[in-house]
Amino acid sequence: MKAADGSWLRVEGQDVFSDVRISFDRAMLGTVATVATIDGKAEVKVPPGTSSGKKLRLRGKGLPDRSGAGDHYITVQIDVPSELDDEAKKQLVQLVTHIRKRGHKD
Repeated sequence: MKAADGSWLRVEGQDVFSDVRISFDRAMLGTVATVATIDGKAEVKVPPGTSSGKKLRLRGKGLPDRSGAGDHYITVQIDVPSELDDEAKKQLVQLVTHIRKRGHKD
């Protein structure tokens, strides 16, 4: 099935499934992402610290029938930079070291 913007959605029963791609920094800090649905665009809140593969739900944004509408499930895909300059690598190492000292796990 196609979304309102022409992109493809997967359908299972009344539920609709799609992906949204966000940058590494937006995944760490949290963001609001715009996704294409069957009846236009919708915004979904992506909480801080979201991992790639996390599923988010838009209630009632699936296919309608007599009893209501299904849900639209969005799988978050995180774009990780493929190349970093030396300064960016140094800063990333400092961030990871700081996070590990605070007791967070990978």
